[in-house]
Amino acid sequence: MRILSLRLIFIVVFLECCLTGYADEVLKIVYFDDYAPFSMSDKSGKMTGIFVDVFDEVFQKRMKINVKHDGGPWSRMQSKVESGDADAFCTFPNDKRKEYAVFADEPVMEIDFRMYTYKDNPNMDIFRAIKSKEDAVKILKTDQYSVGTYLGSGWVRDVFPAIKFDEAATLDGTIKKLALRRIDVTFDNTAVMRYKIKEMKLNSDIVEINASIDKTVFSFAVSKRSTFLKILSDKENDLKVFEEVLKSVKKDGTYDKIIKKYE
Repeated sequence: MRILSLRLIFIVVFLECCLTGYADEVLKIVYFDDYAPFSMSDKSGKMTGIFVDVFDEVFQKRMKINVKHDGGPWSRMQSKVESGDADAFCTFPNDKRKEYAVFADEPVMEIDFRMYTYKDNPNMDIFRAIKSKEDAVKILKTDQYSVGTYLGSGWVRDVFPAIKFDEAATLDGTIKKLALRRIDVTFDNTAVMRYKIKEMKLNSDIVEINASIDKTVFSFAVSKRSTFLKILSDKENDLKVFEEVLKSVKKDGTYDKIIKKYE
């Protein structure tokens, strides 16, 4: 408890002393706008979701930093961070993204990835036998099965570089193809897929294969071209200031309240 109190004192002192000169700076965070419950646009085009609420709490409420949330096709949003047109995003770290962005060590969310197929797929027993990434590669790398994904989904390409994909423009498009039996399987994290399948009223058409294929984290990352990389770091550690504030959001129960809001 004493360690946490000292951390909070450090944060308050840092913010008061160092961030006053950045009062007019706006932190531009970009998101995939079709990735509920993490990030999605409402009917007015405003971004909402778990990531948006967490960053509003961290930056606007606790760090007093103005934030602009922008969403769109995921591949385009990633390009904005790479070019420096946007300051930050939240995604899982991979080698490509680490070339142009710095990732925080403290994760925003831990993710469980699973495989999904359509109901009564004649190959159901084969798919249920898949218990790991290695199993999936061995079975799915042949042309016998069609594997769906969407533009900008980096996880499937990192994990399954040997597999050919049927690529849709959006995650919704991939899910629709699966329900219509135009593809055999797709992969994504359980939180997003369960939310989407329920929202699209496809629970009776799509089956989640129980085995966890992979576990990873979604982390906040700042473009190497952004001035906020310095603002959110201390002298020794990149994004250390952000990490301490995020930990305080988790510690005092605010984080859990945000998660429950979208269940």
